Amino acid sequence: MRIIVAVVLFLAALLAIAASMGMNWAFWTAQGANAEMSRVLGAVSITVDIFKAVLPMVIVWAWAERLRLGTTIAILLLCACLTFSSVH
Repeated sequence: MRIIVAVVLFLAALLAIAASMGMNWAFWTAQGANAEMSRVLGAVSITVDIFKAVLPMVIVWAWAERLRLGTTIAILLLCACLTFSSVH
């Protein structure tokens, strides 16, 4: 039963991440002055969403391995990604 719950929650998390990526892509591509800038902004938004999904796991791993500089850098990068996401 625990496995089923874990799989369902994992799939729900993936769905939420995909929805966030789609909405951010749509928003940021509309902000570009031309087609090239729209694609760049859309790509940046997708990259930020990937970082927001992965960095918490990297932070936990780096902390467990006592990699303090890596933990600090990952936390700062996560804060930058969250700031980027909250400006719109």
